[in-house]
Amino acid sequence: MLWNASRCLTAAILFTLSLPASPVRATTETVVPVLDIGKGASLAAGGNAAMVPIEVQCSARWEVLEAFVSIVQNSTQSANAPIPVDCGMDRPRHYNVQVNAGQTPFEQGEATATAYVLLQDPDNGATMPLNDTATILIRAVTHKSGAGEP
Repeated sequence: MLWNASRCLTAAILFTLSLPASPVRATTETVVPVLDIGKGASLAAGGNAAMVPIEVQCSARWEVLEAFVSIVQNSTQSANAPIPVDCGMDRPRHYNVQVNAGQTPFEQGEATATAYVLLQDPDNGATMPLNDTATILIRAVTHKSGAGEP
């Protein structure tokens, strides 16, 4: 019986020593990546663009491979506008992204915004896509007059 226990211990030690010495990274990530399009947007550049609020939350472990948003209004699709996502902080970041209109200028009213972010874990190459589509309300920005103006 002692002989079998000794052989098992020896085998376990040899197996452990044969494993490659690689650093083990402790994963302390508590942030689940999130992408969210805000519900309101504002007209810009005389309707040739709209400013869309985007919120992205991702931890510093991720690298951003792609990030963009587009708008469809009255069957007209905008170009993709880049979202300058920075995963350097483990907290939500807010971006006000300018989306240029397609062939027809944006107008006040409802539209559909679609955002996409593709993250990659540089340690293992795994990717995580984030998608959000929302009905947004595009509004004209009104400027308040300054003090003393009529």
